[in-house]
Amino acid sequence: MRSRQFLLLMTIFLLQCQDYKQEFEPEPNIFAVMKISSPKYDYQEILVDQTYDIKDTLESPEFFEDVIGVTGAKVTVCGLDDTFYFEEDPFSPGLYMAYSGFNDSTLYHLEVRLPWGDTVTGQAYMPTPLEIIWPEERTCETISISAELRDSHRISWNSCNNVSKYVIYCEPYFGLVSEGMYFPSFTGDTSYAFFAERNVWPWSFGKEYELIVVAITPEYDRYTYSSNPGKSNLSSGYGLFGGVTLDTRLIYIVE
Repeated sequence: MRSRQFLLLMTIFLLQCQDYKQEFEPEPNIFAVMKISSPKYDYQEILVDQTYDIKDTLESPEFFEDVIGVTGAKVTVCGLDDTFYFEEDPFSPGLYMAYSGFNDSTLYHLEVRLPWGDTVTGQAYMPTPLEIIWPEERTCETISISAELRDSHRISWNSCNNVSKYVIYCEPYFGLVSEGMYFPSFTGDTSYAFFAERNVWPWSFGKEYELIVVAITPEYDRYTYSSNPGKSNLSSGYGLFGGVTLDTRLIYIVE
């Protein structure tokens, strides 16, 4: 008797589970990293996207070709005296663009009004523009890797406000295209013996490389490089609002 009652209850429970359908609600996914190269106006991009129902992505093989981002959003970044209005790229839905000028002393506010009525906000200070001091500009410095352990060259750059760390890496620059793998070094200082550290790196001798130094804000650092990456500083959803600044030099590598 008890077994029959148990089976009856389980049958009712399973039927109720089959009738229950959880409504999918998309969450915003916004990538707003301002690239600061000078105190003047820079071309900036903000990607406004959302999370998607896994059912839709599985049922449509062309899903990600058809859906690029969220279209119809209202995107602004404002500071103490300026407000920058980002316009949507007519050829890339979800990509919003503006010429914007930032400084390192103003707290900037991001506001994204989504077409379904939600508003996402975030705030961040922007970094000071970074400039590599050595190697000097307009030179292609020759670096002998075998000599670096005896007499290392320290890459140096200016100190940037509102940054948590500096990222240094070097990529092959064969022709006009930078290519190769990305293995960065990190420091909180404004100089680094990068080539002495990479004395066993599989360099292609007699070739040019592009040396890249990037300063990143704490928001970008937590989102990308922390022990728990993906931490957002936005009011809801996923993504971040922050800034980076970088400078590059060409280096000629010999043994």
